[in-house]
Amino acid sequence: MKRRRDWIVVAVVAALLAVGVVLVGTAMPGATGRASAAGSSPSPWPSPSAGVVLQVGQNGSFVKEYTLADLQAMTPFPGFAGFRNSEANVTGPVAVTGAKVTDIVQDALGTPLTAAQTVDVIGSDGYTQPYSYAQIANLNGFTLMYNATAPKNPVALSSFTGPFAVVLIYSDPSGKLMPPGEGPLRLVLADATSENAVMTGSDSVYAVAKLDIVPYVRNFSLKLTGLKVRGKRPTRTISRNDFQSCVNCHGSHYTVSGQRWSGVPLYMLVGEVDGGGDMTYSAALARKGYRIELISTTGKVRFVSSRVIIDKRNIVVAWRLNGAVLGNSAFPLRLIGPKLKASQELGRIKSIVLLPFKKK
Repeated sequence: MKRRRDWIVVAVVAALLAVGVVLVGTAMPGATGRASAAGSSPSPWPSPSAGVVLQVGQNGSFVKEYTLADLQAMTPFPGFAGFRNSEANVTGPVAVTGAKVTDIVQDALGTPLTAAQTVDVIGSDGYTQPYSYAQIANLNGFTLMYNATAPKNPVALSSFTGPFAVVLIYSDPSGKLMPPGEGPLRLVLADATSENAVMTGSDSVYAVAKLDIVPYVRNFSLKLTGLKVRGKRPTRTISRNDFQSCVNCHGSHYTVSGQRWSGVPLYMLVGEVDGGGDMTYSAALARKGYRIELISTTGKVRFVSSRVIIDKRNIVVAWRLNGAVLGNSAFPLRLIGPKLKASQELGRIKSIVLLPFKKK
């Protein structure tokens, strides 16, 4: 489950929510852009009009779009930005200019971003990364920063002078943050002061094309425990952000009775700990046979044979139903798919354990 481009494995969660209320209010001074009519029913995302560089929606429905000139008409945030990748290689910091995400959201919706909302930042290739209100408005979650002159050791955001802001940059004269194919917009944490501050690369999204404002999704984790390999059982804990990364790269769905369950194929999660090389799924091991034990937060246990799920993309560990986060009866994850008995389907999944078949 690799992250986008050179980003580290880990970070994510939200596919687009399918329904919602379109809110359009008074535009900020200088901002224009085409918008859906106030009071209209939810609209699908239209093809961008000529010159449009950004579309904004709410709960998966289009609200407003912006040209570069529209964004430039907002109060600019000039500053400096750069990032450090997982190998401690640094790009920047360089001078940049952009519009604050909070300003864009308020202009599009007519109301400020709230603690009950998350902004899904969507790249032109469909890559989606969620940013909570706490991250965007209060910068919580950007605590690991680096000094470009000593990038191996993280430093606290509070150690810099700032001020900082989460910005969609549209100007990068150096071309280092937005080389060809990675613009014309990039989300960064920008510093108004030149002090060699660079962010973690996995927190930045390039080639941003859309912002979708959706309900906040609380954190969860999924623990994976594998079969013994040389006397040890591999384990891995998947965070909410990890799961979203998996959805972005390997997402799948299963539709039954008109209900669309979306998430990650069970076999791909199993592949993280099944003993295959480089955390990849081994169909050969699955054919030999082992049990997959799924455990819920309420203590319920279900078993599935490894032979049933081989390369079955529609046997899904789902986290969305018809685009919406699962309700409390199933949150955070539910197993569903064809060839599963009703007694094998399980919600509120918290862990998956691989076990050898019992000897008769």
